[in-house]
Amino acid sequence: MHVYHCLKTLPEHSPDCALDEFIIMPDHVHGIIELKNETGVSGDANETGESGVGNRHACSLQYRQYQRIPVIIGAFKSASARLIHGSGYPEFKWQKSYYDRILRRNELPRIREYIRNNPKNDVPE
Repeated sequence: MHVYHCLKTLPEHSPDCALDEFIIMPDHVHGIIELKNETGVSGDANETGESGVGNRHACSLQYRQYQRIPVIIGAFKSASARLIHGSGYPEFKWQKSYYDRILRRNELPRIREYIRNNPKNDVPE
């Protein structure tokens, strides 16, 4: 519940973003964060970039607008971990980094479907 609350309230704490499709799995989260430019309009997602790991020290996405992602993810991880620790799980830790990628608009339907279907695909046989 804490992770869900922190995800749902991301736009309240970072008004330059909007939360799109997301799913909370037992040991990870998948989600799409839409960034807005200075005028409040969603940025053009025609640029592409891919990385293996995202972090603040070596931001994987070179476009200036997208350097907000490490700040947003860091705040989410910090707030949710604090709530989880307070619920009696002091050993909980997020992994150090995360995977990030700029999506083209034409990829959104496929990625949204992947996120929605992830629980079915993640069940061990």
